[in-house]
Amino acid sequence: MSGHLTAVRADASSLDDLDKLFAQIKREKGRLDVVYANAGGGSFAPIGGITEEHFDQTFDTNVKGTLFTVQKALPLVPDGGSIIMTASTAGSTWAAGRNCQSGGLPCFRRLELRDWHRTLRRRRHCAGIARRQFLLRRWNPTFGRKHMTPRATTSLSIHYRVKPGQKEEVLGEIKGILDRCAKEPEFIMAVVHETPERPNEFVFYELWKGTRAEFDAIQGPKPYRKAYIENVKKLLDKVDVEWHSPILEWGTNLTGLNQS
Repeated sequence: MSGHLTAVRADASSLDDLDKLFAQIKREKGRLDVVYANAGGGSFAPIGGITEEHFDQTFDTNVKGTLFTVQKALPLVPDGGSIIMTASTAGSTWAAGRNCQSGGLPCFRRLELRDWHRTLRRRRHCAGIARRQFLLRRWNPTFGRKHMTPRATTSLSIHYRVKPGQKEEVLGEIKGILDRCAKEPEFIMAVVHETPERPNEFVFYELWKGTRAEFDAIQGPKPYRKAYIENVKKLLDKVDVEWHSPILEWGTNLTGLNQS
């Protein structure tokens, strides 16, 4: 890596050090495409043992240092550049002895990064929280879906007119296929409806990540889906299938298109 990296020793809580750091970057490179500001340090002390030194060290590094690092870097970041800020879980979860750290990090997490005269990519990220959310999603796939960003989704509505006497068997087939679908990583949700006025009819909706072409390529060839189609068609008088592309959503945010 010789010739490609330059190490600069600086204290993030020192404005003089930050000025020297960014002056060197400007002099040697002229621009800064990515700023990665990490705030997560701090001393462990019970509430009765916190000193002014503990407080100043934590807030100078996690709050003051992060804010002024980003502020002083901004003139060097071109349009389209990235500012990435990370913290630990101490700002949102309890841990023994992390009183100062827990108090300082919420300030960082609410730091406003907008610069209305610039086109910058901004990210605030908590590595510890992301790990926790990953574990929660691992064991509870529905966790966090309301926070999704807009992305391609495909829905299909399927209308079955069932042969007389076959309703329960068809419903069992539907439950079976949707149980299998729910294990697919691209699956979002499904709802099955019946109409009292037409007791031999079912309508159900499936919502999937991705486009229809991706659905056809990934889900279409699955053996269990092919077997389901063969099993159920002999129990039906008529099948209607429609494909849809969600564009707006209220209440939930399964598609990342919530308007409320």
